Amino acid sequence: MPPHGFEALVWVWSMPLFIALWSLPALPPSASTSDAQAGRWYLQQLRRWIRPRSRGFRGAHLGLVSGLTFFLLNLEWLLELHHVIDSLILAAIGLLSLALYLALYVAAWGAFAATVGRPSRDDLSNPPMLSLSADKDSVDDHGRPSFIRLGNRFEGLFRTSFNSLRFALLNAAAWTGLEWLRGWMLTGFGWNGLGVALHQNPTLIQIVDIIGVTGLSFLPVFIAGILLHTAWRIHLEAGSGRLRPHLDFMVGVIVLISVFFYGVEKAGAPLAKNPVEVRTLLVQPNIPQSLKWDPAAATNIYQTFNDLTRLNVEINPFDLVVWPEASLPLYLDHPDHEAYLEDLLALGDHSILLGVNVFEPRRGLTSEQEIRASYNSAALLRKELEDAQVHHKSHLVPFGEFLPLRSLFPPIERVFGGLLPSDFDRGRSTEPLVLELLGEPARPNILLSPLICFEDTVPRVVRKLIRRGPQVLVNLTNDGWFGESPASLQHMINASFRCIEFRRPMIRCANTGVTCLIDSTGSSYDRESGDGYRRMIEDPETGNTFIRGTLPVTLKIDLNPPMTFYARFGDAFSMLCAMIAVIGIGFSLGQLRRKDRARS
Repeated sequence: MPPHGFEALVWVWSMPLFIALWSLPALPPSASTSDAQAGRWYLQQLRRWIRPRSRGFRGAHLGLVSGLTFFLLNLEWLLELHHVIDSLILAAIGLLSLALYLALYVAAWGAFAATVGRPSRDDLSNPPMLSLSADKDSVDDHGRPSFIRLGNRFEGLFRTSFNSLRFALLNAAAWTGLEWLRGWMLTGFGWNGLGVALHQNPTLIQIVDIIGVTGLSFLPVFIAGILLHTAWRIHLEAGSGRLRPHLDFMVGVIVLISVFFYGVEKAGAPLAKNPVEVRTLLVQPNIPQSLKWDPAAATNIYQTFNDLTRLNVEINPFDLVVWPEASLPLYLDHPDHEAYLEDLLALGDHSILLGVNVFEPRRGLTSEQEIRASYNSAALLRKELEDAQVHHKSHLVPFGEFLPLRSLFPPIERVFGGLLPSDFDRGRSTEPLVLELLGEPARPNILLSPLICFEDTVPRVVRKLIRRGPQVLVNLTNDGWFGESPASLQHMINASFRCIEFRRPMIRCANTGVTCLIDSTGSSYDRESGDGYRRMIEDPETGNTFIRGTLPVTLKIDLNPPMTFYARFGDAFSMLCAMIAVIGIGFSLGQLRRKDRARS
């Protein structure tokens, strides 16, 4: 993950953790349980798994330490918030709290891998062919101890391979299911899942249009398990002198090659024939977060957008001008906005899409009560401000756009109320905005699906917006909250997987950070021209993206983009993995039940 970028580690990071988890010694078996207590037996076994010193408890501890280390390193940019909230202590508490919460999912996986997903020596070793005769004094014709043949040399030929595949599948399925749960639980935060670490590999990531980015996390865990099992099996087979076919290794290679060739076909697919061309201008003002809501800086902010937009639209024709999230300090229908925005619209036949705060009458209340709902919104303007198409953000950020349990838990209000005096309201509509293209020859309308702030990192939110016909995803974001940290690049990388999952291009317009165009293969490069330059606002010499600038680009949109498997069925693969993990837990408990009955 940025800023480090050592992608090869995604294939090996779990191996030391696997070895540590599988090396944990077991506690003595519990006493047998009578049939009268059978109804409570499974609960007792679950308690046994998580009691102190048990494999499950210590596996969870190892997972927690691993997860906490990972997320503290990956989310250290949250400390940049201290510049905005003026408190390093609060920023550190926020980082530690979020990292601890996310580490709980790795802890759950550690407990699973140390118990249900733990192969034993017997699972991966061959059964003995010979055993000493029951008569210890029995010797053969040459005076050597007599042995009894227990089976033929082909016995158990594929048993160890099947066991290896079973445990690799269980551990990978549990990881995938937990990542899916992390992206859903408590509004969801699927940031930097294991599959995202493959972002530099344009071929392997194309499979996410079927299995989603959480499903992609299955691959490195599965392959790591197979490699460890293979090494262990070779060691055991060398000691016993009985080699066996390594069907598990072959399956791992076939899975990896299949995903690779699928990606080669998708990444190399020809561009759409006769696409709709939309001449687009992206504006990145690079306004420091400390000045965004400073009344003294408001005039300069308006002047910046005016200058950057006017400089381009007076020279070249555009169809669409895009400004980032919360572009303007004042709400959309402020009296001063009519003249300001309509003057810029009059410069050509273009529309302006901007992020802006919107106030509307709250549902169920009369206008006389003067209580209005506030939204973080995107507005599409064509000629007049009063005809604006507006889309409200639906997936709000906890502690950034609303305080959880503000009214139910007073201490939250006392601690954080000063940082967020009031909550934004949640938008309900999933309908796209319609961009009308003027000029000759006639061109069809384009569907613009706005994704505000971090909404582009939440696949289930994006899935609700997908429509048939020429469509573009548009992310309007700020990212200035986190300074010149890796947060902006991590944000862009997470967002790029939405383009592959749904095979739709994305416009990303940021206040600062990464403003770019991403195509339906997740690439910010122009595949048609092949000029080797990223379609991104950056300093040509240093590659710095934290600059003020504009990006004029011609967006080519497919008239009939596909409805991918993921668009139709969502996280079906990840949910299937979660079910496999749950079935594995049930099967493991059933085995313990049979052993206890035999012992009693």
